[in-house]
Amino acid sequence: MSAILTIGPVREPVEVADLQRHLRLDSGDDDLLASLISAARMTIEAQSGLRLINQHWRMLIDGWPDASLVLPVRPVAQIVSVGLVGAKAHLPATAYQLRASHFDAMIDFEADDLPPPLQERFGIRIDMIAGYGADAMDVPADLRLAVLTLAAHWYDMEDWHQFQGRPAVPASVAVLVNHHCRPRL
Repeated sequence: MSAILTIGPVREPVEVADLQRHLRLDSGDDDLLASLISAARMTIEAQSGLRLINQHWRMLIDGWPDASLVLPVRPVAQIVSVGLVGAKAHLPATAYQLRASHFDAMIDFEADDLPPPLQERFGIRIDMIAGYGADAMDVPADLRLAVLTLAAHWYDMEDWHQFQGRPAVPASVAVLVNHHCRPRL
């Protein structure tokens, strides 16, 4: 299984002006602040498996699963299409069903006569939109605060060498994000 980002988010869950207010900056450093916000979002997404703002993903699998297929990104807003790599046609939407909860996104294939993949490796593609929504206000407030807090923390760093042996994400950010993560056994 392989997941590929095909179209990234159009905006971030936190605006540069929000971070400037949080840091009590009048103006300036807009490019730096924007890059810190993007890096903070991507770090939170990587550590949690969540996608905060809508983005398009393509998942490639070898063959049709026997049971529900757990999707590697969440929340999944929509399955755009399912088809074979190398073929132009898509499966009809009645051939699969998205099941999404707070902690999981799964797809069930309902048709008994699914076409065989045209190639042995990564022969099936699933295109989806993952994220809480297209706008910052669609993202839960605690996750927006986590992005803001992490970006501010990195802005205040004077010596990046102090991360040696310690996590780059402060505990306050982890607390905001952890209850959105899948429970581990």
